[in-house]
Amino acid sequence: MILQSNYIPWLGYFALIASADVLVVLDSAKYTKNDWRNRNKLRGANGSFWLTIPIEHESTRKRIYDATVSDTRWAHKHFFSIREALSGLRFSAQIAERLAADYLSFSDERLLHKINLKLIRTICHLGAISTPVVLDTEVATAELLSPGTDPTLRLVNICKKLKATTYLTGSKAMQYLDLDQFRNSSIVVEVADYSQLPVYHQKYMGFEPSVSVLDYLAAVGSDQASEYLNSGALPSIVIA
Repeated sequence: MILQSNYIPWLGYFALIASADVLVVLDSAKYTKNDWRNRNKLRGANGSFWLTIPIEHESTRKRIYDATVSDTRWAHKHFFSIREALSGLRFSAQIAERLAADYLSFSDERLLHKINLKLIRTICHLGAISTPVVLDTEVATAELLSPGTDPTLRLVNICKKLKATTYLTGSKAMQYLDLDQFRNSSIVVEVADYSQLPVYHQKYMGFEPSVSVLDYLAAVGSDQASEYLNSGALPSIVIA
């Protein structure tokens, strides 16, 4: 599975990681503004709200690897907002305690992808996800990772480098994937079916599935989360 790094992603992101044999972080991709790379949502008394890491304006023309934080004071504000949003949920104190060291360290970190990667690893640890995480730069050549490379060609070649026979992806990737390239390389494409992700008790009335996984962890705890994530419960559909 090959994913761009996101900031405190939703439950489906981690269910996808847990279902894969290896995660390749594709942060050589172009940084996209107003996307999940530097922001995510939690629930508050007045509805869902965004937590956004401020990024230097020139980063919008660069790769995710190069996206730079413009104001390091964000970390303190985000941690306060996370702790407040999760308060009252059964396991909120344990989750906040585990995140505290990460957010404290971010006051000295300027690179977005390092922030994202550190939090992804922390959340994987909380969910007992043992899927190996590697960077695209550790797998692919600089030529394949250059901005002008065909996106599907890049993915197919990373799969070949890892001797992968199946490529697991989310449904949105079907908007740009050239399935023939996978077929010609004898690589099966499977698309995750998120329709059976668990519905759990949230702090406020109703249910919002797209908020950060931190909400799920604070509600059910690491033990229940790891039981679900390691159960192979995320089904997938073979496309090619």
